[in-house]
Amino acid sequence: MKWRWIGILLIAGLGFYLRFVAVTETEIDHPIRADAAQYYVTAYNLAKNGVYSMSFARLSDPDAVLQPDSFR
Repeated sequence: MKWRWIGILLIAGLGFYLRFVAVTETEIDHPIRADAAQYYVTAYNLAKNGVYSMSFARLSDPDAVLQPDSFR
């Protein structure tokens, strides 16, 4: 019974170590690829402001008026 718990703790410890190393050592070259930023801003504007727009203006200036567009 004692060896079973030691085995479980060793496996869990090894799993934690491997996940920790994977998170701390992973290097992402380009986190936002292609048009992901446009999709994100469009979804953000639609969810938060109710306007279908790809404008980044509202992210930097909260008082900006967004003009709807139909690019996509």
